Amino acid sequence: MSTRYPSIRTEKSDEERFRGHPFIDVRWAEASEPIRCCADSWCDGRCGFPSLVIPAGYAAPYAPELKARSHYVACGDLMQPFRVAWEGSRIVVPEEYRDDLARRVYF
Repeated sequence: MSTRYPSIRTEKSDEERFRGHPFIDVRWAEASEPIRCCADSWCDGRCGFPSLVIPAGYAAPYAPELKARSHYVACGDLMQPFRVAWEGSRIVVPEEYRDDLARRVYF
């Protein structure tokens, strides 16, 4: 089975300060290094990791900014609106991947 890119893989840290905090590692291509992003639905950015986002207005002029979630906390769409105000940094999904990631669903 071949890997689909971008690949999104849920990870958990063994560090005590991140206990229970899910992350996702994103790879844009096979040869690229993974980028670790916050994937906790209730995190406000204090974890220090960026969120992986699709900008507001992507699907429609009124659509909110979407954050990638881990399969530990998300049921349904991979990309969902923020639940709390985000104070951390953001990694914006490149345009060529937005349709694909917006359609991905956890079951």
